Amino acid sequence: MTFEKFSYVNVVSFVIFLIPVVLLTGPFLPDLFVTILSISFLFYSFKLGINNYFKNYIFYFFICVWFILIISSLISDYQLTSLKSSIGYIRHIIFIFLVSFIIDENKNFLKNLNIWLIFLLSIVAIDAVFQKFFGFNSLGFKSPEELKITGFLGDEPILGTYFLRIFSILLIVSLILKKNVNLYIGLFYIIVIPIIFYSGQRSIFYLSLLFIPFFLIFIPHNKFNYLSLFLLIIFLLYNFNFNLNYKQRMVTDITSNYTKFKPQEYSEDQRHKYFKFLFYSPHQTVLWITSLNMFFENKILGIGPNNFRYECENFKKVKDKEFDYCSSHPHNFLFQFLAETGFLGFIFYLIALIFLIKELCLLLIRKLLRKQIDIPYCFVLFVLIINFFPFIPTGNFFNNYLSIINLLPVPFLIYLIRKKKYNVE
Repeated sequence: MTFEKFSYVNVVSFVIFLIPVVLLTGPFLPDLFVTILSISFLFYSFKLGINNYFKNYIFYFFICVWFILIISSLISDYQLTSLKSSIGYIRHIIFIFLVSFIIDENKNFLKNLNIWLIFLLSIVAIDAVFQKFFGFNSLGFKSPEELKITGFLGDEPILGTYFLRIFSILLIVSLILKKNVNLYIGLFYIIVIPIIFYSGQRSIFYLSLLFIPFFLIFIPHNKFNYLSLFLLIIFLLYNFNFNLNYKQRMVTDITSNYTKFKPQEYSEDQRHKYFKFLFYSPHQTVLWITSLNMFFENKILGIGPNNFRYECENFKKVKDKEFDYCSSHPHNFLFQFLAETGFLGFIFYLIALIFLIKELCLLLIRKLLRKQIDIPYCFVLFVLIINFFPFIPTGNFFNNYLSIINLLPVPFLIYLIRKKKYNVE
């Protein structure tokens, strides 16, 4: 490795380590870091002729998606605002391959990342627990809502999302290194899930519970793991039975929706559907049916990325004022792709999900047949399915913060695919 390459790799590695930290500060700094790193990698790769990272089907897949986003923006009614999201998405694509490059070139990257993440998450966890018991965290931040802890994130009630996503990266690294796997799984049961529960994020909490069957199926447990899982069950049983405020938020508020809502029919012009069913909540259902209305009138390329906020009023068509609701995005990735990118954008989202689910199912079959499987690869597939899960409320797909934190496992997927291809240990 030349001195120039050594210097670049080490500087970039250090900045990548900072991204989980600056994700605690809000969207500006993480987006700034990703943008600068992506631009630097473009110049660096072209200067040294490192283009093999841009010659694979994963990169081509992302570029196709990027072109569809741009075309959808160009034919939309709000071109300039939509193009900001679509054109700028290239930085997230390049960043994915930059991290993959760093994993390959910096032999100590994964080892150092493992140490750094356990240190960082320990601080975040201690701070969150402190806020839960004392009402404020180590910096004096108070949660904006009584039943939610936010820790270092202040007014942003997304501690559960942050903790699940970043701890998933720690588990990926530990599986690749084959180091402390059972320790981290035990900590996931007794620390991560309870913190997510107290963050008040219902969707993230129920997604975190899906990790339990995955771990039980694919990773042999020791006594510490089983004890931790038992303590988690006791924790959940206590809160769902005796902690009435959390029971109300995490269970009753959701289940009661299915008995209270009023079924809607059709608009007077028979063009716009109302919901004849309910999924998760009335407001969520209104947004998702509104998304379908947008899709039915803009089937090929949708209304343009990030344009839901401008078109929502034109397509919701709800008679009952109780359900007269709009938002900046549909709160679901699947419906957002349908509404904002049409069939062409949605089909790529569907292809990605099918690929991930197919690969995971094949590994599950091999596991059931008692054949050897690549556990790190298996877990990365699972994490990406969780990050882009289609059947729950989600944030805005084009939100810079969510784009960064949701795409973090992809470089490890690329690394593991390359490792299998070239049989590299």
